[in-house]
Amino acid sequence: AVVSTQSTGRGEEYVPSRFYNSTISGHGCKNWMETQFPNAGDHTYCANPDPEHKNKPWCYTHGQEEQWEYCSVPKCVWDFECYTGNGYEYRGTLARTEQGYTCQSWQSDFPHPHGWHSGPGIGHHNFGRNPGNSERA
Repeated sequence: AVVSTQSTGRGEEYVPSRFYNSTISGHGCKNWMETQFPNAGDHTYCANPDPEHKNKPWCYTHGQEEQWEYCSVPKCVWDFECYTGNGYEYRGTLARTEQGYTCQSWQSDFPHPHGWHSGPGIGHHNFGRNPGNSERA
């Protein structure tokens, strides 16, 4: 199946990572426990605990100019509906081809036999994957 690079994700399902703990202008992030969003966790990593008002991962800053700022987390790290390269590492939930067809389950060989019943990202679903690391997903 071929997955789309278009998406409407806002980063709310992004799992905060120690690799992204500063804003686009380089300000360090405050610990979420010191903010109005303590449920975001006891860490200083970028997140989006407020997807109704913010459209990607962000954090409160220590900077005096800005109270909060967006982070430089690459879109394809936090938005599961896009992918980079040939899509080999894609783990989103899109289940349609570029032509609009619904993808078949990875556990089924009907209507198209494929032989990919297990492996990274393969399971009891029909989400787009590139298990063979082909040129295109």
